[in-house]
Amino acid sequence: MTPHRLLLTAILFICCWGNILPISRAETEKSNQAEILSGMNIDWQNWLVALRRNSNAVRELLSKSEDWRDLRGSGPFAGMTTVMLAAKFGSLEQLNLILAKKPDLSIQDELGKTALHHLLERKGVYKKKLKNLVAAGAPVNHADVNFNTPLHLAAEKEGTESLQLLLQYGGYLEAMNLYGKSPLMIAAATGKESNVEFLISSGANPLVESASGFNAWMYAAKGGNESILEFLVQNSSIQVGYTDKIHLRTALHMAAIEGHFDTIKYLISLGLNVNHGDRLEITPLHLAVISQKAESVDLLLSNGASAYKRSNNGVTPLELAVLSGNLPILKLLLKQPPDSQLATSARESALREAAFQGNFNLVQELVQQNIAPHAKNINGQTAWIMAVSTGHNEIADFLASQPGPQAVNIIFAAEFGFNERLSVLLKENVDINVSDVRGFSPIMFAAGRGDVEMLSNLIKYGAHVNHQSLRGWNVLSLAISSGSLETTKKILQVNSKLLLQKDKEGWNALHWAAFHGDLEIINFLLPFFDDVDFKDHQQRTPLQIAAIEGHERIVRTLLDWKASASIKDQLGRTVLEQAILYRQKDVLENLLAVGATASAGLRYASSIGEVGLLPLFEKYDANLDASDDDGNTPLLLAIIGEHFGTVFSLLESGADPNLANTQGLSPLILAIRSHQPQLTSILLERALDLERQDPFGNTPLLIAVLNGNEQIIDQLIIAGAKLEHLNYMGQNALHLAALQGQVNIVKKLLDAKLSPINPDQFGLTALHRAAENGHAGVVRIFLKAKSVDPNINVLDAHGDGGTPWILAAKRGHINVLEALFEANANPDAVELLNGTSALQAASAEGQLSTVRWLLEKNLSKIDETDFFGNTALHYATQKRQELVIQELMRWGANPQKVNYEGKSPSEIAQILHDETLLDPQLDPRK
Repeated sequence: MTPHRLLLTAILFICCWGNILPISRAETEKSNQAEILSGMNIDWQNWLVALRRNSNAVRELLSKSEDWRDLRGSGPFAGMTTVMLAAKFGSLEQLNLILAKKPDLSIQDELGKTALHHLLERKGVYKKKLKNLVAAGAPVNHADVNFNTPLHLAAEKEGTESLQLLLQYGGYLEAMNLYGKSPLMIAAATGKESNVEFLISSGANPLVESASGFNAWMYAAKGGNESILEFLVQNSSIQVGYTDKIHLRTALHMAAIEGHFDTIKYLISLGLNVNHGDRLEITPLHLAVISQKAESVDLLLSNGASAYKRSNNGVTPLELAVLSGNLPILKLLLKQPPDSQLATSARESALREAAFQGNFNLVQELVQQNIAPHAKNINGQTAWIMAVSTGHNEIADFLASQPGPQAVNIIFAAEFGFNERLSVLLKENVDINVSDVRGFSPIMFAAGRGDVEMLSNLIKYGAHVNHQSLRGWNVLSLAISSGSLETTKKILQVNSKLLLQKDKEGWNALHWAAFHGDLEIINFLLPFFDDVDFKDHQQRTPLQIAAIEGHERIVRTLLDWKASASIKDQLGRTVLEQAILYRQKDVLENLLAVGATASAGLRYASSIGEVGLLPLFEKYDANLDASDDDGNTPLLLAIIGEHFGTVFSLLESGADPNLANTQGLSPLILAIRSHQPQLTSILLERALDLERQDPFGNTPLLIAVLNGNEQIIDQLIIAGAKLEHLNYMGQNALHLAALQGQVNIVKKLLDAKLSPINPDQFGLTALHRAAENGHAGVVRIFLKAKSVDPNINVLDAHGDGGTPWILAAKRGHINVLEALFEANANPDAVELLNGTSALQAASAEGQLSTVRWLLEKNLSKIDETDFFGNTALHYATQKRQELVIQELMRWGANPQKVNYEGKSPSEIAQILHDETLLDPQLDPRK
């Protein structure tokens, strides 16, 4: 930027924001005027020059210029008119010359200001100018972009003359600017007491609130104007305990944050609560400490303010003093003795914060106040830990010299490797055989980091090397986990018995070495062991642990040391299976190379779907059809596990798709049982035995029907499965579909021309099976077939013969009876062996609803008899069906009717020693 631009910018800044230069002074700088004005519009320059010269210059411009009304400024004068310029910089005479031309005084510049705004922003006496402007019609309520009206600007100036004049011309008292302030609030905030008094006397409401909930009372407190506060108390209904709407702060908060001592004192005298917390529980003392006003802090403390009251985020005034590093204020706060455990905790927290900040003077002061130097916070951190963590070693060593338990400190130093700080602690004779909540001691942390120097130092000072954590870990296991051979050797020099010490999982040093896979350490440890097959609590050996973790070189080394590959863990898995399960391909190949059975490995891999390992097993001549003790081949195991990809790969590699296990279950049968059409589809692409039977004589098609899987049935029918095949109970596919109530499958089989009238081993047709199992939908489908007789009567060896009508009644399937009745089934049909009717069969089985339905529909005679003279009441009595007996008696059944053996239902009841079965009260004839 050029020098003249810099100078112009400076002058413009002064004109707009600062104390403007008097015209007289500006005129003394004529030598620089050309340079200042060089960047402006020539007409605008002329007006600026004229205003700085005299009234004649202005008069001359007015007479010569025709467009002065339309002239607008630019840059910092953006949008300003000549009358605004005159109001801002001109004399009274110059302003009057322009006003005489009747300019538009309502025009606003780009900041929304009118000529009246610009005049009120000037300093000095301008009462006559103001009077002339408003008299000429200047709008008194126009607001700028910040919603400030002329009344807002007048409120912060000394004297009430401007206010009086603006109100006289209609100024609005309660106008709010962009920040929610009224003229009264501005006067209160800026300490203009006379303006406050005048505005209130003119009708301004001191209770009106800004957008943030502040009122004149709050602004007066914030500005430190106690005389205005006193006036408001005496001359309004203001509430001294008023709180704003956003932060819920009182006037005392406002005064405290600004450090207005006299105002604070006055507000306390009014009875304001010095410990009142705002929305965040921040008190006036918090704010006084933040403002670092020691005098205010002392005043609040002397009036009962608590140095230990916590805000919602847990910060006390004491901690704020530490954060600010203000020792005088800290000393003031520490004079207040702790009156509770919370106060003590706050003091301890302050010490930790001072240590964290690295302020040695504050730390010393706090320790001298008998604050426990080693107290922990909820995270287990002490002041010493805070100092060490932030590198404040001088403070840390000072704290280490203080008395008290330092278990947390020494554990921290050991855990994070602060050797120098640990050495300082050791010289203070602290207890080094302490442990944390996990049971870890300092020496265990040193071992876990492989820190030989710290380990040796701790051993020198008496650390116990045989200590175990809560999980049973010891220093040796942690040294092994660190991968430090030097640390491992150092520990074994002290105590070699740690080699066989077991943790809670049953691991010894060899298990740990196998788990972490450090070949150098395991080669060092192996000569110490006669047996390398130690088992943990899950029966896992170091070899299995190494295989699970994929440490191929450790596996090879352990095998060289005669580790057994045949040992099984508690889940029955060998090391080979562990390698497969955890996909440790390098370990697996190593095991196969030294003689592990590839066929056994292939079976296990197939059972868990590890198809990616198939080429590796083929490389080592695995038999694709080798079976386990249950006869399961890799293909069968893959199907049982529903591993589609593995099934496909095995078939592609040549696995036999027809080999069954010892239960006679083939791959196809297992796939159908798993309800997986995708599996059956893969298998049916091969040459399969579609008629192989399971132990019950069911073929794949019959099994698919039993499972109700239509998609698989379609696949099998297309593949050529025989529909007429019977299982060992003489049932075909239609029998099984009818048993299961598979309507769609029944339709499919009928469409495939499977006969519905073929009897099974018991002489029952598919219609009989559907009827006795209550599948009315299937029954209706059968009845639509012309070849089906609804009255077909069969003799069942188990006593379940008869017509579909009788079987449905016996089982209580009224829905089936309705379907049969619609098809004109004979309701009088009787069973061939005993002549049992539907009513008698239903009565014997206690089918109350069916009995009632048959009688209500008049489809049975109440006292009809079978071949032996038994009525329905005989059957019900013999079976003790009390509810049915009551129903039959209600319908007029004769309890005295004798059968061909001369026994009546009443006599049968007597024989059964239950005469209550036939209550005489129920006999309608009595």
